[in-house]
Amino acid sequence: MMNIRYGLCLLGAIALGLLMMAWLYGKESVSRRAVAVFAPLALALGWLGARLYALLFSLLGACPSGPLFSLEPTLYAMGGAVLGVVGACALAAKLTGSSFEVLADALAPAGMLTIALARCAEIFADFGGSRVIENGPTFFPLAVQDSLGQWHMSVFFLEAILAFAALAYALNMRTSKPGERFSLTLTFWGMTQVMCESLRGQTVNLGFIGVQQIQYIAIALVILGIYAKILSEKPYKKKEPIELLCWITAIECAAAVVLMEYAMDHWVLPAALDYLIMAMAACGVFVSVRLVTRRACRNEDVPWKDR
Repeated sequence: MMNIRYGLCLLGAIALGLLMMAWLYGKESVSRRAVAVFAPLALALGWLGARLYALLFSLLGACPSGPLFSLEPTLYAMGGAVLGVVGACALAAKLTGSSFEVLADALAPAGMLTIALARCAEIFADFGGSRVIENGPTFFPLAVQDSLGQWHMSVFFLEAILAFAALAYALNMRTSKPGERFSLTLTFWGMTQVMCESLRGQTVNLGFIGVQQIQYIAIALVILGIYAKILSEKPYKKKEPIELLCWITAIECAAAVVLMEYAMDHWVLPAALDYLIMAMAACGVFVSVRLVTRRACRNEDVPWKDR
């Protein structure tokens, strides 16, 4: 059953995220009507996405099922919530005649703030940690104790720190085209989640690989494909193999993540080495997406030093 303090903190995180979104709209002198339509849609589709995502993969034995309407946090999946909220953004843009890219750019930092605060709130819930610690630190804040007195590494604190880093990245990003902030922030955060999903003890797993790890990598590759297509259609595009190189790098890095998950499940290798290689692979995917996105969005009329 959901802890009352955790539930209140979760609602507070959502409220602050929506307030930030409204503030960003006001700052950019854009009508707030889209935000007003987006808010209830995001709550409904975010919840529905998180629950249905877990139910779908529970059929494959990737996670527990439980009833459709449940207050148990372990029966929800962050990956589904992300898809639901992005869907709400697209629907709100369509209903209000707004630009999806502009609305999504306001969602990017607001979403990161919500996720960061929601992760912090997991200190009041009995989940969000690693598997039981056998040899390692057993003190707060590096580890937390569950209701059975067992110690787990506090992965949710690491996720909160990385979400705050994504928030800072989104707020300080210099963009030239709508949608750039959303795409790069989502990719940046998604690659941090690839690492964190590997550390979590309770997540959606099919065999040795985390379903949400594959989802975030797939999202990054879709974004890479979208901006590679935009770049290829530019009349001034130089005939350089940079996009092909980025594709090769991103796919190889995605394969490296899967290989490291397999290594941790089947091979006897130092865990630190596994996670180091996985982190480098996640960075490789992000750098590839960022390079192509920046090239596709840059304004050729602006001097390079000012971009």
